[in-house]
Amino acid sequence: MGNNLMMKKRLLFLVVAVASLLIIAGCTQSSGAQSCKTAADCTPKKCYTSSCTENKCVYIAQQGCCGNAYKDALEDGKAGNECTCPADYGRCDGKAKIAYGSGFYDAKYVKRQCIQNQCIMGVNPDDLKPLTLLDQAKFNAFSMEVTTSFNQPFRVPTDSFTFRLTLKDAKDTLVYPIRFTHITLSSGEVLYGEKDLTAILGGVGDAVSFSVPISYHLIQPEEEQKLKYKLEYGYTLNTEVRDASGMTTVQKTFRESLENQFGTKITFAQDGTT
Repeated sequence: MGNNLMMKKRLLFLVVAVASLLIIAGCTQSSGAQSCKTAADCTPKKCYTSSCTENKCVYIAQQGCCGNAYKDALEDGKAGNECTCPADYGRCDGKAKIAYGSGFYDAKYVKRQCIQNQCIMGVNPDDLKPLTLLDQAKFNAFSMEVTTSFNQPFRVPTDSFTFRLTLKDAKDTLVYPIRFTHITLSSGEVLYGEKDLTAILGGVGDAVSFSVPISYHLIQPEEEQKLKYKLEYGYTLNTEVRDASGMTTVQKTFRESLENQFGTKITFAQDGTT
């Protein structure tokens, strides 16, 4: 009876010991630990230092090394972000989202991209198409050509509208110069930009150029609008008036404005935001 009890205890101990060894072996295998005698036996891993501890390779992450699976403040000596270390921070990609009703849809141009090691929302320069619009303006005293050049899409606040005014014809009674004093860009009652001017045209064939930035803040990453410009100017004419002594030449100053709506819709795209 005593011998049987002793045999059962020994058998139970043996079963427990074997089970424990199997569990330990299973844990070692699942951890993928490499056997070693010295650290030189351990396979090198980028951004990790290796050591041989109890005949197993142990790896410790190096701080500030891109590829260690940690988002460090410095990655290989640069401020850590998606552009300097996509391996740890993730890629800098994906399009901006535009709200529509209760949902969202992808922007056509605005997307996340790396600019000077910073992940920003902006427009790829390869997507820009220069566009020039032409307007022939005729007035009582003169006629001129107005060209407006800009990028499509138009990056806000990066881009500007460039205007070029060319005097094509003028009456002999016109007293030069023609002075342009102010320009505004608007859509309905919304002001998109304005600028005070000191531009002048001093004779037929003269041309003058100036740029107008946009001050409007976009609500969506991309917005499409039709704009109009209002150009304010002044000029002087020699006019004949009759007085007691007969006909006399008198100079008369006029202040007028030219308004014109662009013939194409402009896509405004947010550029340079984080």
